Amino acid sequence: QLLSAVDGYDHLTTFLKTVLTAADDQSKTVANLILQAAGNIQFQDIIRQQMEHVTAALSKLDDFNRQLGASLGDLQGSEAIATVNEQLEAMLSSYVMRAQRSIHAEVTGQAVTATASDDIELF
Repeated sequence: QLLSAVDGYDHLTTFLKTVLTAADDQSKTVANLILQAAGNIQFQDIIRQQMEHVTAALSKLDDFNRQLGASLGDLQGSEAIATVNEQLEAMLSSYVMRAQRSIHAEVTGQAVTATASDDIELF
């Protein structure tokens, strides 16, 4: 009877190890899925931010062209409009990621400067 109890205990121990291994594997699978979802959310947020910057830049360019056209039509009474360099500096100051500043510097022929807030991340 004691042998039967020890055998039953061994069988139960083996079964519990199998269950724990399966639970551990499933936990790892769920953790990986959550990490992938978080990465996708971060990627989408970065794309959204970039699209907002492009939209804002195009809006500023439209305003600049409208002001320039109005000032050319009325040279005496035209109000002061921001220069292209001022517009570019305003765009540069709105960037939050190193990649944005690097592209801006490359396009405008400026040196790239790193800041402490490079590449803001959600996670």
